[in-house]
Amino acid sequence: MLHGCDRELPCGNCRSRNKEAHCAYEAGAPTAREHNETHAGLYIPSSSSSSARNDRHGYGSNSGSGTPTSRTEPLSSMAPSWGYAQTGAASTLSFLQKIERASTSDGDDGLGAGHEGDEEAAARASSSSHYQDSFALREKYKGLIRLLPARMYIDQLADIFFKEFNWQYYLVEPQAFRELLDQWTGLPYKVLSARGPEALSPDLRVFPALLFEVVATALLVLPKALHESFASLKYAGNMTFEDLAGDYSESGVAIINLFGPKALSVTSIQVGFLRASFLKYTANVTESVC
Repeated sequence: MLHGCDRELPCGNCRSRNKEAHCAYEAGAPTAREHNETHAGLYIPSSSSSSARNDRHGYGSNSGSGTPTSRTEPLSSMAPSWGYAQTGAASTLSFLQKIERASTSDGDDGLGAGHEGDEEAAARASSSSHYQDSFALREKYKGLIRLLPARMYIDQLADIFFKEFNWQYYLVEPQAFRELLDQWTGLPYKVLSARGPEALSPDLRVFPALLFEVVATALLVLPKALHESFASLKYAGNMTFEDLAGDYSESGVAIINLFGPKALSVTSIQVGFLRASFLKYTANVTESVC
């Protein structure tokens, strides 16, 4: 049966295991004699050892009333002075160090943790928030561009736009428009799905909004001879081409609103002008100047 440490030299624990030669105390740890003399009022420690011991127990050197002050020293550094073992995976010191590491990682500064935990937590929260915002933007963007008609319809309606409307202001340069259209339709799906609009140039990013406005304007001036050719674009009964044009124009505005006024480019300016023209053409003059 093992005996506990009775602070003798050698202690009862070492004597029971025939380890008297290995029995030793850490520097500063009181032996049984010092402990007994202290309680009997006979042992008077030196000022340096008394101050060090007071510091180890959390008392200030000038606290005459015995009022404890705040302890900033980790428990693991105080363990040797209490006579605890320092070696072994199951030693008291190793347990104290594990507790301190766990408390620090949880942001508890009661055991000596500083502000680093708070900064790391704030950085993780900021990164998570940025990821969520980026994901939401990417999904909204994908949901809007899915509403675009197929390329063959876009080509035909773009021709109608340039022939019937664009000649009045010549706001959209046909060759530049065709080049952007080729770039847009040539984008790999992985770019739009994984990286989203943030991976695109400012003009190409809002180009779908311009497509929506061009298609919407063309539908307003669509010749009756072509109504049957584009009837498949309607998704509800009794829907007119003006209703469909209104949906397309609203989708273009929604794309511009995703990025706000800071995402200014030549293409976004063209979108704004075509949107105002669309509203005027559909007798929404007041809304066109807002």
